[in-house]
Amino acid sequence: MNNYYPFGLQHAGYNTAYVQEDYKYKFQGQERQDEFGLNRDSFKWRNYDYAIGRFFNIDPLSEKYSYQSHYNFSENRVVDGRELEGLEWVDTKGNLIYDPKLNKGQGGYTEFAINNEEKLGNALKESGTTGTQQFEKLVNADHPISLTIDFNKSPEENRYNIGNTKNEFREAVDITSGETISLTKTKSDITLHVNIADKLIEGIRSGNLDSKDKATDIIKNNKDLESYHLIISAFGHEIEHAVTNNSHLIEDTEKIPTEIGNAILMDIVESF
Repeated sequence: MNNYYPFGLQHAGYNTAYVQEDYKYKFQGQERQDEFGLNRDSFKWRNYDYAIGRFFNIDPLSEKYSYQSHYNFSENRVVDGRELEGLEWVDTKGNLIYDPKLNKGQGGYTEFAINNEEKLGNALKESGTTGTQQFEKLVNADHPISLTIDFNKSPEENRYNIGNTKNEFREAVDITSGETISLTKTKSDITLHVNIADKLIEGIRSGNLDSKDKATDIIKNNKDLESYHLIISAFGHEIEHAVTNNSHLIEDTEKIPTEIGNAILMDIVESF
């Protein structure tokens, strides 16, 4: 167990219990480079000196933010923020869709955002308290998250799943026991299937699909809900899958995302 000062310098003199000697992913999940006395953290795009709280390299997005130093860490907001490196909500080609640093820190969509992504992001953010929280998790995630809105016919095995998320992980393993210590996401791809939302609405209201879950009851009892509202709910659900680390320690990985999706639906209903 390690403890750190706000900018990442490690406390010394206590908390020295052995966990794993060669475990390198420490402050904010970044790899510590202590070979040859380098004493720095290797972020995705730059190297960071935690003793002085500054990067060695220029911010690759610095031309967009003239009000910021080229080398500062986390915009000097080390209590309520973390270093994001501006590459969080991206398209399938890796282009940034939404940048939290635009508009003097108020956030905004980039030139790479397409109409459907912007409409869905705004709809989630404006759906209510839960949707706003999920949107903030998305745009402030510590790894790239892409979104695909699929209008094609989905595979039969996905017939009742509006959304799915594929995650790539960095795994840390205890060298003595071989057990997984942590699973940190490095990339997430969310896909939302529009035609499944249409089929769910139709199936539930026709009585052909009668599930006992809360979402079904919400849809049955609120005739103003449309398939688009289900897509917004599913988006918030899948964001939770994308941002939650160490899922191997969670007994029921669907519990919290499902509760979030239902809360978004209820917020939408209350806005009618």
